[in-house]
Amino acid sequence: MAFSTDDHEPPNWITAKLSNLVWRMTPDCREVTRLTSEGRDRPLPLGTRLRLGLHRCFCKWCARYAKQLDLLHEANLLFAEHVDQIGGPTLDSDAKARMKLALQTAANGES
Repeated sequence: MAFSTDDHEPPNWITAKLSNLVWRMTPDCREVTRLTSEGRDRPLPLGTRLRLGLHRCFCKWCARYAKQLDLLHEANLLFAEHVDQIGGPTLDSDAKARMKLALQTAANGES
């Protein structure tokens, strides 16, 4: 006796239903990346944080993006602690003055 695939769901139907529910409850990937970045600047509401976390449980790309932001944040903190140990070429006062004038000119041109 053969059965039709129309009247029988695949064995992983629970996973498919759960996944579908998660995608309907959570923002899309573009919104998740925006909110993840925004969450670095200000605290997000609890509901938003929960939806972001749920989305990241199912989306490896958004989870990876969040980890990359964490890494950049840690690197920035370490850099700030050791900035005095970094040496290298410096600009002379004439070059600084030329850059400052160019920036002022550009800013006045945009107004």
